[in-house]
Amino acid sequence: MTPQHNYKIKRKMKSGEFRQKSAHNYAQIADFYHEMSSLLKSRSKQNIEPLEELTVALEELNVAQEELLQQNKELEQARTQVETERQRYQDLFELAPDGYIVTDDAGTIQQANRAAAELLKVPQQYLAGKPLMIFIPSSELLLFHLKLSQLKQGEKIPEWELNLKPRWGNIFTAAITLSELPQPQNNSVSWLWLIRDISDRKRTEATNQMLKQELWKQQQTEAILRESEARFRSLFENSPVAYMLLDDQGRYLDVNEQLCNLLGYTSEELLGKSFGEFWSPEMKPFFDQQFVYSKNNEIMRLEVPLIAKNGDQLTVLLEGRNIYHKNCKFVKTHCILYNITERKLIEEDLRHAHMELGRINQELKHLVNIDALTQIANRRCFDRVLEKEWQRLQREQQPLSLILFDVDYFKLYNDYYGHQKGDQCLFKIAQAVKEAVYRSADLVARYGGEEFAIILPNVNTEGAIEVINRIQTSISSLGIPHQQSPVSDVVTVSFGVASLVPEKDRSFMLISQADQALYKAKQQGRNQYIIAT
Repeated sequence: MTPQHNYKIKRKMKSGEFRQKSAHNYAQIADFYHEMSSLLKSRSKQNIEPLEELTVALEELNVAQEELLQQNKELEQARTQVETERQRYQDLFELAPDGYIVTDDAGTIQQANRAAAELLKVPQQYLAGKPLMIFIPSSELLLFHLKLSQLKQGEKIPEWELNLKPRWGNIFTAAITLSELPQPQNNSVSWLWLIRDISDRKRTEATNQMLKQELWKQQQTEAILRESEARFRSLFENSPVAYMLLDDQGRYLDVNEQLCNLLGYTSEELLGKSFGEFWSPEMKPFFDQQFVYSKNNEIMRLEVPLIAKNGDQLTVLLEGRNIYHKNCKFVKTHCILYNITERKLIEEDLRHAHMELGRINQELKHLVNIDALTQIANRRCFDRVLEKEWQRLQREQQPLSLILFDVDYFKLYNDYYGHQKGDQCLFKIAQAVKEAVYRSADLVARYGGEEFAIILPNVNTEGAIEVINRIQTSISSLGIPHQQSPVSDVVTVSFGVASLVPEKDRSFMLISQADQALYKAKQQGRNQYIIAT
């Protein structure tokens, strides 16, 4: 609604009042005219001259009456036109696609059109009498009051943006245009608010701004890429190492001079050919599989055997970086090739040397820890293992058993059968005992001469006796003849057993107890075991 519209409505109201007064005056004139006509008829014969004057007056009144009728008709036409204009402006106000709100100078809503009600998500009749500020977020209230203050001071305010908060839904951005509506009848001022939802426009502007930024970034990226490509080309062509560029099928896209020198081909002979064609015959069938695997990894690093043009086999270390599109599709790969042929030969020599050193170390270890005659642990190994197990079981407070045994009347055996048979006898007994003591943690060792020792970690006396029983069975099954033995016609052994939970650093106590038990077994007739007490 415009100020002119409001003014025409007021004119219409004044024209109606004037029409009522004109009709009243016309009625008075008509009554006066009839009275005068009657008076003339009654007094026409009495006084002619006054009557003539009255006749003229009546004619003048009649003309005035006709003029009043014409004015009344014109006023009626004006009233109809004003009413039509008022209705047209009212329709324009109601049907306008943008929101219109009329407020007083305090911001209270006096009138609102349908579009404004739809923007604010409320019934149209709800708005009248409500303060406009209830639809304004708290963060925008300061701006709202500032604009009202500027209007009251007579400042002209251009279109401005204001966030509005509908009754439900999301806050939206509106373009606000304010117009003054004077109210002459009460010397007050109203304000016409034109409200247009520009959320879509703001989103479009934001999108356009983002696109501009993206375009700028793209341009910057392209400039950087061009500069990078120029630097890369310079490095590519002048690098002291071999460079190549492969497509998604593993074909040469580009090569530098160093690669040509490495393989002995010209660039024309290489470009367009598969990199796999230059792999060694035994590796060539695996090229496709290896290349597919490498394409799935951003960084590629592998050793490749290649065949040069002169037939020489080269080993190269290939380091590549794959390039992908934004959709993660593989495009190409940049590769550097280092000739490591000499290094691989040196590595192979070192590998053989390392293997030989390992073999020698094993032999030395064997010589250090293994008794040459019986091929079981020697005294040095026994002492080291006993000390280690003593310390461990002392911490864990678990039992440790030791069995000492020797061959009964072995000197008589040696004197009768000879030292060679004696050595064979000791070897057979040592191997039989080793098979009977099958736990990996146990140790069978030659303690000295015909005497042997068995270390049994985490084993108590009962467990040690079970081991002795197995050993006796194994040795008896050997059936080694001993015609000079007073106790049996075959070789037998005597055992001394000691078991305890280690305390302090006194492993010698375990050896002493087992040795004393062995001595008792010999004193009591041999071919038996005695448990230390």
